[in-house]
Amino acid sequence: LLRVELGQSCNLLRSSVGYIDYDARQEIGFDWGSCAWRHCGAQADAQEALAELYNSIGLFEPFECLFTIDIVERSLRDILSAVP
Repeated sequence: LLRVELGQSCNLLRSSVGYIDYDARQEIGFDWGSCAWRHCGAQADAQEALAELYNSIGLFEPFECLFTIDIVERSLRDILSAVP
């Protein structure tokens, strides 16, 4: 659920051309699946970290979980800093 809502929210922010400037939209970035070879941005970082955490549940040590959650938190802070 978090991944879906994150994707929808970021896509809405990224399409807000009149409200958010170009640099801020670049910081938000693209969906992880459509990233290809370009700079992906905070949205893709958060999605990749959540997918890694979800797929490796039970395999990670606690410090690895904290590191992955830290990536998600940093990405969310980057996205929120782009919103005026």
